[in-house]
Amino acid sequence: GELEIVGPMNKYLLELIATSVFGLDDTGIFSSDAESPFEVYTKEVQKAMVRHRQARLVPGLLRVSKLLKLDFWTRPSPKAIAFFKATIENSIQARNEKGYHGDDLFQLFMDDGRLTNAAILSQACMFFFAGTEGPATLLIYGLYELAMNPDVQQKLYEEISSAMATKADGLDVEILDKLLYLDMFVCEVLRLYSSSVTVRLFYFWHKKIRL
Repeated sequence: GELEIVGPMNKYLLELIATSVFGLDDTGIFSSDAESPFEVYTKEVQKAMVRHRQARLVPGLLRVSKLLKLDFWTRPSPKAIAFFKATIENSIQARNEKGYHGDDLFQLFMDDGRLTNAAILSQACMFFFAGTEGPATLLIYGLYELAMNPDVQQKLYEEISSAMATKADGLDVEILDKLLYLDMFVCEVLRLYSSSVTVRLFYFWHKKIRL
C-alpha cells in the first residue's frame, strides 16, 4: 500500500524549527488538519527564497528588478514578515518576563548580545530553507530504506536499544558517538539520495513514496 510520509516529515521538521529557532511553545502545527498560520507563512517564505535563488541564475535580473522596484516577487509579503517579526518579539518578551532560559538555538540568539530583533529574525528565517531541505531528504528516504530493508531496520533497532539501556535519561552526545551503525546508515542514505534541487523537486512532484 501507500503511506504518505513527505507531509508529516515536513510538519515534524517545521515543528522543530518553530520551537528551537523561534522559541514557540505552542505552534498549532499538529493540532488540526488545517494549516496553522506558522505553516502558511513558512511556505510563503520558502517560495520567496526559491524565487530569489532562481532569479540569481539570470545575471543582472535582481539588480534590474530592484532598480525598477519590481523585486517584490522575490520577497515574502509584508503580512508574512509582520507575522514572524511579531513571533520573534513575543518569544523574546515571554522569556524575559518568565525569566526562562531555554536550551535551544533561539536562546543562543538572545544571549549573543549583538543581534537585534531584526537580525534574529533574519537568522531564524534562513532555517526555513537550510534547516529543512537536507534533513527532509534524510528522514524521508531513510524511512523508505528502513521499510524496504527490514534487516537493516532490526540491526539499527538493536544498536539503539542496547545503547539506550545504559542511559536512562535519554540520548546525549556520548551515546550518539557509540552508534556507529546509525552513523553509517545516515551517511549511506545521504550518498544515495542527495539533497540537491533535482531530488527535492522529485519527491515534491510525486508527493508519496510507495512502501
